[in-house]
Amino acid sequence: MKVKEIIASDRPRERLFEQGESALSNAELFAIIFGSGSKNNNVLEISNALLSRYNFDQLSKVSIQELLRVNGIGMAKACQIKAVTELAKRMNMSSNETFTKVKSPEDIYNIMLPILRHEDQENVFLLCLNSANKIISKKLLFKGTINESIVHPREIFKEAIRQSAVSIILVHNHPSGDPTPSQEDKEITMLIKKLSNMMSLNLLDHVIVASEGFFSFKENGLLNN
Repeated sequence: MKVKEIIASDRPRERLFEQGESALSNAELFAIIFGSGSKNNNVLEISNALLSRYNFDQLSKVSIQELLRVNGIGMAKACQIKAVTELAKRMNMSSNETFTKVKSPEDIYNIMLPILRHEDQENVFLLCLNSANKIISKKLLFKGTINESIVHPREIFKEAIRQSAVSIILVHNHPSGDPTPSQEDKEITMLIKKLSNMMSLNLLDHVIVASEGFFSFKENGLLNN
């Protein structure tokens, strides 16, 4: 059955218009994003096939090549899926944590875990804070294993100056699930700490986020002057 053969009141677009987006199933929402089906499957059938194969956590990681194996998913729909999941991630990044006051490393963990939990490589974020320890910006600086060749201090301080930050917090994830810092984690943190002192900028903490918990350099006494 084609979508146009479904009675108007049951079609996804009409239901969204009349009842609001919260009334729609996940499959119906994807059907609206896709817009049309394929030669052999209507758009709802394709949406259901997609969601029966992947949950939302998996969709954030699955490759375009893997999506193309789903019946009815071609290059255009695969790209739409990846665009939607990336937008969801960016919306999460720019949500209301900005201007949240940081009181503990656990606050940082709770803010950053939803952003980093699905990443399969290391991501390095810089949080800039004002004099009240409120986050004024959150920026992804680097992707890849943390070391001096990847984490360029000039990029960190350029962003901090641009935001007129009083303090900064480094955050990166360990995809392995273990938040224990590596020797390179420690070395780059000490370098940034030394340079931030020279610039009268406070490196408030470096928090490593992982599925098994977090590690705070400050909490573990590794940022003492």
